[in-house]
Amino acid sequence: MGNARVCGDICRAGIPIAAQIESLQSFSHICSQLDESSAGQFLAEFPSVLIPLSSDNQNVRAAAMSCIEELFALWSRICRNGNNRTWLHFLGELLCLIIQQKKILLSDRDILASFFSSLLGSSSDSLLVQDAIGKRFDASTKDDILVFMVAHALGLSSHAKMANYATDFLRSVYVSQSCTRPASSHEVHDCGEFILKALQVNGAEGSAIVEPCMTVLRNLSSSLYGDMKTETQERLFRNLLVLFRGANGDIQNSTRDALLRINLDCSIVGRVLDSILDQKIYSVGSSHRKKQKKSVKLHDPDQSNDATPNRESTLSMLTAFLDVLLMKKNIDNRTSLVGPLFKLLHLIFTNNEWMLKAADQDKVSIVSSGTPHTVPDAAAYVQQSLLLTLEDISASIGNDIPHKDIVHNFDLQLLVSCARTSGNAVTRNHVFSLITTLVKIIPDKVLDQILDILCAIGESTVTQWDSHSQRVFEGLISAVIPCWLSRTKNTDQLLQIFVDVLPQVAEHRRFSIIAHILRTLGEAESLGSLLFLLFHSLISRKSLRSLLVSEQSLDNLALVISKQWEYEFALQLCEQYSCTIWLPSLILALQKIGSNGLSEDTFMQMLVAMQFVANKLRDPEISYKLETDEDLSNIQSMVGELMEQVVYHLRLVDLKKKHIGVPAVVKSELKEYIRDVLKTLTRDLLPSTYFTVMVKLIRNVDKNVRKKALGLLCETVKDLGTNAKLVKKGSISSFRSLWLNLKETSLESFDNLCLEILTLLDASDDDSSTSLNLAAISALEVLANRFPSHDRVFTVCLGSVCKRICSDNSSLSSHCLRATGALVNALGPRALPELPNVMECVLRRSRDVSSVAVETKRTVNRATGSSNSVESLFMSILLTLEAVVNKLAGFLNPYLADILRLIVLHPLSFSPLELNLKLKADIVRKLITEKIPVRLLLPPVLSMYSDAIKSGESSLSIVFEMLGNLVGSMDRSSIGVYHAKVFDLCLLALDLRHQNPDSVQNIDVVEQNVINAVVTLTMKLTETMFRPLFIKTIEWSGLNVEGDENTPVKANSRAMSFYSLVNKLAESHRSLFVPYFKYLLDGCVRGLVGAEDTKPGLTQKKKKAKLSYNAKDRDDALSLQAWHLRALILSSLHKCFLYDTGSAKFLDSSNFQARAIFCFLKRYTLSSCLIYVEIQTTSHVLACTLDYFQASCRPSILIILSIVSICVLLKPLVSQLVMDPPVSIENHPNVPSVKEVDELLVACVGQMAVTAGSDLLWKPLNHEVLMHTRSEKVRARILGLRIVKSLLENLKEEYLVLLPETIPFLGELLEDAELSVKSLAQEILKEMETMSGESLRQYL
Repeated sequence: MGNARVCGDICRAGIPIAAQIESLQSFSHICSQLDESSAGQFLAEFPSVLIPLSSDNQNVRAAAMSCIEELFALWSRICRNGNNRTWLHFLGELLCLIIQQKKILLSDRDILASFFSSLLGSSSDSLLVQDAIGKRFDASTKDDILVFMVAHALGLSSHAKMANYATDFLRSVYVSQSCTRPASSHEVHDCGEFILKALQVNGAEGSAIVEPCMTVLRNLSSSLYGDMKTETQERLFRNLLVLFRGANGDIQNSTRDALLRINLDCSIVGRVLDSILDQKIYSVGSSHRKKQKKSVKLHDPDQSNDATPNRESTLSMLTAFLDVLLMKKNIDNRTSLVGPLFKLLHLIFTNNEWMLKAADQDKVSIVSSGTPHTVPDAAAYVQQSLLLTLEDISASIGNDIPHKDIVHNFDLQLLVSCARTSGNAVTRNHVFSLITTLVKIIPDKVLDQILDILCAIGESTVTQWDSHSQRVFEGLISAVIPCWLSRTKNTDQLLQIFVDVLPQVAEHRRFSIIAHILRTLGEAESLGSLLFLLFHSLISRKSLRSLLVSEQSLDNLALVISKQWEYEFALQLCEQYSCTIWLPSLILALQKIGSNGLSEDTFMQMLVAMQFVANKLRDPEISYKLETDEDLSNIQSMVGELMEQVVYHLRLVDLKKKHIGVPAVVKSELKEYIRDVLKTLTRDLLPSTYFTVMVKLIRNVDKNVRKKALGLLCETVKDLGTNAKLVKKGSISSFRSLWLNLKETSLESFDNLCLEILTLLDASDDDSSTSLNLAAISALEVLANRFPSHDRVFTVCLGSVCKRICSDNSSLSSHCLRATGALVNALGPRALPELPNVMECVLRRSRDVSSVAVETKRTVNRATGSSNSVESLFMSILLTLEAVVNKLAGFLNPYLADILRLIVLHPLSFSPLELNLKLKADIVRKLITEKIPVRLLLPPVLSMYSDAIKSGESSLSIVFEMLGNLVGSMDRSSIGVYHAKVFDLCLLALDLRHQNPDSVQNIDVVEQNVINAVVTLTMKLTETMFRPLFIKTIEWSGLNVEGDENTPVKANSRAMSFYSLVNKLAESHRSLFVPYFKYLLDGCVRGLVGAEDTKPGLTQKKKKAKLSYNAKDRDDALSLQAWHLRALILSSLHKCFLYDTGSAKFLDSSNFQARAIFCFLKRYTLSSCLIYVEIQTTSHVLACTLDYFQASCRPSILIILSIVSICVLLKPLVSQLVMDPPVSIENHPNVPSVKEVDELLVACVGQMAVTAGSDLLWKPLNHEVLMHTRSEKVRARILGLRIVKSLLENLKEEYLVLLPETIPFLGELLEDAELSVKSLAQEILKEMETMSGESLRQYL
């Protein structure tokens, strides 16, 4: 037998040709010597000789042909002896046929293949082979030949197979014939066994092994496979699985094609899976120590020809099985595999021991096979393939398949566990994909595990978010969320799962995760819930709570909040959506926050939410859409709803709950922050929308919300009224200007708002609603103030508000009064029907403001428990009166006396402690004088004088202040009618200083107002009207001057009042009043000299006159009245000299000349005139005057009169230098101080010199002043020097003519003991030297 096997190896690569020929010759020789007993073994090796017969070497082929000839001879001997075998009946004829074709077979090695193709097939592919050869054998014989040839070929060694082209060809032909023509079951069975043997590649790469296998794979048909026994089908399927995972790519491809062609039965697939799982798994090292012997027995066709040896790994088999199962989508009843596959899934993911052993076995297999994959990759691949297969099977389940048969096989809990435990991202994705598919099949079971599924999804997003994972995630979310929503509408629980894991997710992945969830849920419905959860997550940090407890400011808290990831993520999220999406979301978030009771958490959430709202309201998208009217109504509606929610939150913040642990500082700042947000919202609202929102809030069942709404309405409307920016062009005025002029739709909403407030007011009459009533009335007030032209509804409001003015609640009454005033302002004349009711209520309420209430200042209203101010009530009365006077002044005649009594005599109308009330009362009084006609107002004002005296100086001042305003508003005709009455009352009032009533404490204030009224009157009088009134005043002021020597104080009182009036007249009329000083010359002299000295006056003799003036040098101090009077006279004369600039001068005018002549002729003759002049002037002046007469050779009446004027005023004026001020004058602030009088005296004398304008008058003046510098009184010396300095400054170079006389006096003063005197003298000397241009010290 060993020699027989030689032929199978002689053509092995590397054997020399000679050795091959020698071996064949040896085989031939042995065949010739064999007997019958051993001949069968050599004949069975006939196919081996075909290998050298196909050699490239012709000598080898010739030697092989010799062997065939010897085999034929051997066969002939056996047949002659009758030893016939079933498989030998065709051999002789086959050998004979080969020998017959000897020449052609030896000529070309390729002829052998064509020969057998023609012999066993139906045609030949070579022209050298006759077609008749194919008819030599019938079909059954051909089959026997094929079986014989293939069986022998499969038993050859591998190295022989690699060279055995003939055997390869024979096997190919056999397979071709078996797979293309019908066969009996027995034949198919035999063919199946041979196919199994052909598929035993076992990793070999030789063509002799690969080509038969490839031929089988290419020609394996579905019908052939279906005709096989079930056991054979199973074994063949297992072999195909092995080949499918083989290393040869061609075999893999052919195996895949074959698998796709055949029809697999589900039961066979299931048994193969069971066999794979039941296959014993050997530990590493033992599986390869045991080698099993394999042999192919030609005569035992039932021998197992399985191509899956024990060394084939379980993981590899599972991989191949799952790949095929995934590829074969047409397996009958494939859904029945769901149960086994889930069992496999459970085994893979839960049985760690099984997986470890399988992985160890696979490791050895991998090492032996040289595949580059690692064991973990193989295990992961099995898991993923299994999940993918389950997904594919699940996806193929249609609605027509009864689910009840397979529903119990789906183990969702196992899938969730796999997703959570698996560390492989791809595996988790496959799990999620499978769950996504199962949602459509078993939604109820998915719902049972929905929370666990969502948690698994959330956890997976932390570590994986590649593009594929994202698609898987989105698919699962898209499938699960509708399932979730079908059972429950609670999206918060679903979103909370992802919010919890977001901190662990990379920032760049967060948005895509949440965006898809929101898109699936619906952004408009779910974004608000997400914002609420983000805010809640943010405030849950202990660090923020510690900041809150430590009373950090709101700015610090806001800064910390803005840096938290939740806040930044919320902003990023909202930026991706239009305002039509995030505005409703903000509303929903605020609703969720506000639905909770006030607590520390709620407060923190409100803080975060308000900061977020304020941030989003700065989004330019809103402004753009509002300006372009894009979706205007929708946005307006949403902004309005948002404002409602913000108001609700403001109400929550205002709740007085101390136990929530929120610092008062932060709470107060949050209130202001919310108010700012409300202001921002209001700026984006149309008037109609805003009014509609207010109506909704006012209708709210919560009283606090209604109160907040009314307060907000007041603040908003007030801001609109004071915001000057609204009318600016180029800003948002195009939108906000709608507030200035309400359109028809806005007017309708405005009317509804006012009526709703009235409804609220009428429904809230109990004491517990007082605060709400106050808010409602205040709202009506501000609405009337802001929208005065829209009065359609104000008429109804006025009557309702007016009824509550007389309420016992002073605070409510005060608010009603203010609202009444605003409504009257808005209605104007249309408020006339309600005027009687308004005035009745106002006057009645004013009587309740008693003097006792003024003393106590404030009362506590028992109904409200709040502090209520009488001043506030009085202010409200004044506001109402202001409105009534302003709009209905012509209809107030029946109420004027009461109104004047209120604003003139009531203490609060002039109280210095209540400045606001006084200012408002002043406005009302001024308005009365301007609006009410003089014919109606003057009689009651004049009649108020007697009552005003009893009330005091304030009321008197008010009367004459009003009188002055009234006179100022009179026209010429009214002046002509009423000026005498007004003047008489003023003259009567000027006598109050003389009368000195007890009720008047400060006569100066009253007198000032009286004088102002007189001056105002004189400004409107003609000279014809003024002159008799002024003369009357002069007569009034001098009634007791001559005749009542025992009452000088009273005389001085009238004189003081008179000269105060003269001062104001001179100040107001200026040069026009200067001529009237000619009537005052004697009075001025008397006032300056004193009552006791003026009587001797000009009637004394020369000697007595000297004594008279010398008597004023006494050291006695003046009285306060005398001092005050002299100051007034000095001030009057100063103004006279200052304004004496007209053509008719006081000192040298013809008007004055007539009076001088009259005085001169009355008292003196012409000869005595010189004596008078000598007495009144110094000898120097007299000498100058005489020189002048001699030079002119005629008396000059004008010069004489000027000298007389100067002489009359000079000594009285200059004598004031030595007058001592009253004792303790500083204690009397109403009396001019010494400094003021000194300034007046210096200014008066200086201005007198300037006005005189002649050195003839300057010299006596200068001499008289210099003489007083020798006084013992320091004040007199200083005043004298100051006058000299004033003359020097005013006369400038013209004063140089007076230097010779002045220098000796300066020399004396430079040596004065008083430093102040000496310093002032030095200053004057220096100025004189500067002016003269030479040093004057040589003349000292």
